[in-house]
Amino acid sequence: MAVSEVHEFEFPDEVKRKQDAKDKLEVEVVDDTPPEDRGREPMPKEVVEDIDKDDLSEYSEKVRLRMSQLRKVFHDERRLKEAEVREKNEALKFAQTQFEEVKQLRQRLNTGEKIFIKEVGDAASRRLRPHVLD
Repeated sequence: MAVSEVHEFEFPDEVKRKQDAKDKLEVEVVDDTPPEDRGREPMPKEVVEDIDKDDLSEYSEKVRLRMSQLRKVFHDERRLKEAEVREKNEALKFAQTQFEEVKQLRQRLNTGEKIFIKEVGDAASRRLRPHVLD
């Protein structure tokens, strides 16, 4: 004797809500700016322009070297932060792509299961039907 499974009926909107809840991708954005740097305003444009126009020949070799080193450190930090932002964006894009792929695969699996169940049911009902002779 075969054991049949009993499925509890769910309304289509309940199924859709459950599926939507599964399909949501949650991304938490965290501000990684050090607490002492949060909310600081950038240097005024006039000050930045004045620094860029500054003639370094007035300073000693040691001071020019130090300023050059500080500028390099500043640009290295900026490049590193920009690379981190690019990596984060790529990671988010990858995660979204994987999420969409999993969603499509789930949908294909559900469709395939429904077709399989229907075909098995049809085959079983054909076997159980008495043969009718014409």
